[in-house]
Amino acid sequence: MRVIITCVAALVPALWVALPASGQSIEYNSEEVAPSVYLFAPNDAGLGNVAAVLSEGEALVVDAGGTPGAALQILSQLRDLGMNRVVALVNTHWHDDHIWGNQVFVDAFPDLQIHAHPATLEGIRD
Repeated sequence: MRVIITCVAALVPALWVALPASGQSIEYNSEEVAPSVYLFAPNDAGLGNVAAVLSEGEALVVDAGGTPGAALQILSQLRDLGMNRVVALVNTHWHDDHIWGNQVFVDAFPDLQIHAHPATLEGIRD
C-alpha cells in the first residue's frame, strides 16, 4: 500500500536544520541505465542511490539524496537532461540518505506530492 505523505513538507525543514555538517563533499554521477531511466550514484558507497524516469520534460524521482546539496546537484542534472517538472517523488524508506533532499524538491515544485509506505512516515517522525 502507498500513501501520499503530505506532511513531509512540514517535517523536512526541521530535519534539514538538524543535519550535521560534515567536511565530505557528496557527488552524484548520473548514468542512463535504460531508455529515459537514470541512476544517480553517490561517490560514497554508504549512501543510497537516486533514480529518475524522464518523459516529455517531466520526471518521477525515487529518493531524494543524502543531503540538500546532493538534491540540488541531482535537480540540476535532471534539468540538464531536459526535465522541467518533477511530477512525483517516491521515498523508498526513511533512512536519512534517502530523504534529506526532500525539501529541495518541495521548494522547487511546491505542489509536489511525496509518496511512500506508511512506515516511512513513522520512521521519519521517530
